[in-house]
Amino acid sequence: MSQTDLSQKCFFSTIRAKTNINLECVSELVEHFKNLKQSKIVVEKQSNGVPCTHHVHMYLHYKSPIQIETVKKNIKKIVQKFHNPEKDGSVFRFMLKTNTCYVYKEYCDKYEDTHLL
Repeated sequence: MSQTDLSQKCFFSTIRAKTNINLECVSELVEHFKNLKQSKIVVEKQSNGVPCTHHVHMYLHYKSPIQIETVKKNIKKIVQKFHNPEKDGSVFRFMLKTNTCYVYKEYCDKYEDTHLL
């Protein structure tokens, strides 16, 4: 598989630091990703009965395909200024979860045998 085949346009990412997410960090993330084709960034605190901090969920839709590792590096570059082992005990490999995803239209058109009703 070529490197181009590994690239995608849409990603969903969660950033969950050891402490509440720094609002300056959120502002920098918003600023960095504002020129994408589409992006949604939210801060939430939901626990389902377990201790939870304010954390970030991001939907990122790029105009052209990009590798997931590049997306992670872009996020890390911003987040590590505010959340890292020295500042609040956050370890990047545990605080960031990023997956590829599809927008509704792309998902529905992904396979030839899928028909939009």
